[in-house]
Amino acid sequence: MRFLFKVSLVLAIFLLLTGCYDSEVPMAPVKDAVFDAKLIGKWKQIDTKDDETSHMVILNFNDREYFVRFMTMEKRNWSVSTDVYLCRAYTIMVDGVAFCNVQYISSNEKDKRPFMFFRYSFSKEGILTWRLISNDLIKTKIKTSKELYAFIKKNVNNEKFYGKPLKFRKLI
Repeated sequence: MRFLFKVSLVLAIFLLLTGCYDSEVPMAPVKDAVFDAKLIGKWKQIDTKDDETSHMVILNFNDREYFVRFMTMEKRNWSVSTDVYLCRAYTIMVDGVAFCNVQYISSNEKDKRPFMFFRYSFSKEGILTWRLISNDLIKTKIKTSKELYAFIKKNVNNEKFYGKPLKFRKLI
């Protein structure tokens, strides 16, 4: 039973990650980043099932970048499975819309440190909503940051460009 649970969890994470676009290049260099202090803090995902939870801690790394620790937990049959992702991130604005360039930093191997991209916004109540860029519209790997930025700009208002929203409430 425990083996089946672990296999199911790995498959779920794989499906989540295969649904998003990952890139060897960021959408823009760090020098173009804008710092958003509202992101700093501890966040808990609020749109999950009772047996699942996700927490995110976003720290100020320097004047342009964040350090992100994202943790998922799932409870099943008296056991708990936890996954932790360590990332660097920075905000790039596209036509007034905020995007985070998020790069895994858990590996020293360059090909295992892809970038993912999330559009984000805050509600009046302070709820943070992340929407990953899905790979549904991107048919080939984009090779340069300039091309990627242009493609994102072209699709910034296309709902098919994004995955399911993830909502977080700030804890601290």
